[in-house]
Amino acid sequence: MENIDNLPVEETSEADGKKLILAVDDDRSVLKLLKDALCEKYNVTAIARAEVALKFLEAHTCDIILLDYEMPVMSGPQFFEKLKEDPRHKDIPVVFLTGISESEKIKNVLSLKPAGYLLKPIDIQRLMTIVERVI
Repeated sequence: MENIDNLPVEETSEADGKKLILAVDDDRSVLKLLKDALCEKYNVTAIARAEVALKFLEAHTCDIILLDYEMPVMSGPQFFEKLKEDPRHKDIPVVFLTGISESEKIKNVLSLKPAGYLLKPIDIQRLMTIVERVI
């Protein structure tokens, strides 16, 4: 199955018992890195645009969302707020991934109370630790 952004979508199934991670980032190299790092233990759906991810969530559920902070059209914080407004998805843990270092933006994202916050470039070991802790 392919998503709108022409990236492979691996949906979770009852049979494989793997948890589903939704990775949302406009940088395709980051999405590939996340899929490669996590696909052995988890099913990973990679989507390059936040608005497409919201459409995906209309028909699917996931166990955790890895979310880029800065994206075109809809930012990570905007996506996060829309997610939390929806009773079906308000309890999905979100871990922000970002390369921003501006203290105001960091304060803003932390005020949203995400499940985690990871700076880019992504440290795979730290990513795995956060995902395992949150799931």
